[in-house]
Amino acid sequence: MCSGCGAVAIQAPHPIVGIGWDQETNAFAAFPVCDPCWRYPEHRAVKLKMHFFPRDQEAIALAAAGSENLG
Repeated sequence: MCSGCGAVAIQAPHPIVGIGWDQETNAFAAFPVCDPCWRYPEHRAVKLKMHFFPRDQEAIALAAAGSENLG
């Protein structure tokens, strides 16, 4: 389910992941985000405070989350 609007991914996983702080695990995590929520913030039912990445960059984005040396 999309973290912004709750849409269920039917045929494939949502194309974008949002990297943000997970209050339940107290760690950075990847959250699924649908294309309309990524492109059009007004589509979201919930405000998303996270950085967005293509799904295929999820592992790299999570590894760099919280780092001050991204160069």
